[in-house]
Amino acid sequence: MALEKILGNQFETEVREAFRKILGRSTTDESLFQLDEARLKTLVTHFNPHSSNKLPQDFIVASCDGSGIENLCHYEDNHLQLVDSALVVLDSNTKANQPMKFVDLKCLSSLNDGFLLKVFSFNHDAQDFRESYLDFLESLLSDTDLLEVFWKYYYDTLIWEGNPPEIYSKDSLVQNIGDEIEKYLIFRRPGQSYDIHRDLRNIIELILIRRAVLSDLKIKYVILDGSLTILEPIRGVEKGKPIARPMSDYLLRDICYQAREKNIILVAVSKVHTIPGTLQIAGLASSMGAKDHWFCRIPGHKDKDGELNLTKPRRYIPPELATTYLARFYHLMPVFRIDFDYFWWSQNIRNADPALQRENEIKIFQDLDFMAHEARYYGYPCPPAFAHDDCVITWEDQLIAADRVVEIGKSLGLNERALISPRRFIFK
Repeated sequence: MALEKILGNQFETEVREAFRKILGRSTTDESLFQLDEARLKTLVTHFNPHSSNKLPQDFIVASCDGSGIENLCHYEDNHLQLVDSALVVLDSNTKANQPMKFVDLKCLSSLNDGFLLKVFSFNHDAQDFRESYLDFLESLLSDTDLLEVFWKYYYDTLIWEGNPPEIYSKDSLVQNIGDEIEKYLIFRRPGQSYDIHRDLRNIIELILIRRAVLSDLKIKYVILDGSLTILEPIRGVEKGKPIARPMSDYLLRDICYQAREKNIILVAVSKVHTIPGTLQIAGLASSMGAKDHWFCRIPGHKDKDGELNLTKPRRYIPPELATTYLARFYHLMPVFRIDFDYFWWSQNIRNADPALQRENEIKIFQDLDFMAHEARYYGYPCPPAFAHDDCVITWEDQLIAADRVVEIGKSLGLNERALISPRRFIFK
């Protein structure tokens, strides 16, 4: 029945109407692009890849991705979810003619052989959920004081804003805002199963990345899958109390801070993004002779010349605490969004001399392009692709996991039929 309707006239009519709206918005974007075109011509930069298979200096790069099972088990009003994350560390290793060689992580116990897997259980009692959530964090951050993670969020925020109170340590955080952990965190409602699972995935990915940053590995690059957008970073405190944030926001700011301290370059790569005018900017790059190997910084409202007309309606493009680029390494691949920590970028890339700033940018994008030469993912940096391959849980794997959960629950005396998903009874 559904396929019959999809092949029918109503479906086509509604899709056409949706595309007409998109075309209308594209017309608006085109007019805004024309206002920005002259400026964009100065921002689009073509670069040449590294000229040799031997890099001037080899480097180590780490990347992480996560997966999981949202509904591992539903027993009365109790839920089990599964989240996992995989970390890969690669050595460019061109001097030994073994480019992008995997680094063995077994000798670093803190990295857990590059893999974390956790079961999160909760029920629909709100207090039980909060306790389960805090237990989940504690199990993954058992050697970490959460307040030591939290203060960097306010440190970065308030340096940017320039408003008191000045927070520069855990002690100053406690003095100004307090030490009640629960007040800092957003807690989902137990019924928000999808959102809960998404949050847990983000958290377990960031925790594994954080472990890599804090490890003894001599990492040059850390690549995140996604963006460096966090929720309203400027408004961190209200009437002397913290505005609750997702745990992932705090972890992300902490990772940015720790990476800066260790001179690690934090890069976030988005395969799918919503930067307006991307097609027009890609077309402009092509018209300038840059079909492949180009990047374009997306200026923010704090730039000397302000933000682009294209992005003025978009509150978080670019994010307040990140510097955003569009980039394409190979013309058959999409245009990627690439974010850097704003503070790192200000210290290491930005320069009053535009030519020197461009040189700094090109060095980074040449390295990212080198990572995109793996044949299976040509044009996309391979570290996050490898991490994705390691963490993904296929549908067949999910069924095996569900069966194992039933076996374990049955052995403990739980009702076997209640452990099995109703869908498996109904839709055999």
